[in-house]
Amino acid sequence: MRLVNIPLVIRYIAVGITASLIYQLGFVLTRHFPLEYGNLIAVSMSAIISYLGHHSITFLRKGNHRKYLLRFTIQLTFTYLLSTLTHRWFLNHHYHYFFGIIAVWFIIPILNFMILQLWTFSQTAMGNRNPENKKGNSYL
Repeated sequence: MRLVNIPLVIRYIAVGITASLIYQLGFVLTRHFPLEYGNLIAVSMSAIISYLGHHSITFLRKGNHRKYLLRFTIQLTFTYLLSTLTHRWFLNHHYHYFFGIIAVWFIIPILNFMILQLWTFSQTAMGNRNPENKKGNSYL
């Protein structure tokens, strides 16, 4: 039994790098905007690429965007808050901000991979049940 699906990890990394580059591009293109607006636009661009890439390339899913997108949004919000708290923790404890960046580089991708695989895009978590069954139609 293989613990790690290497092709899945490679696809995850490729989509992640692409989404990160899109974020950087969006941030550069909006550099003349107020910081908050530019960052919001860049994050939004990156999130769209990340969702579509992980949905169709990393986890090879078809359709069902209503459930997957809601879960992705929850996961994205959670990890955004976690990354913010991580940075804040390092700054509050008088560490150089670079340590927060390094921590986020390691924590968030690993955590995102686990959440995306085990919940967000999990087919078993989606409740592959009879569509007539009301319990099988939950959005979470």
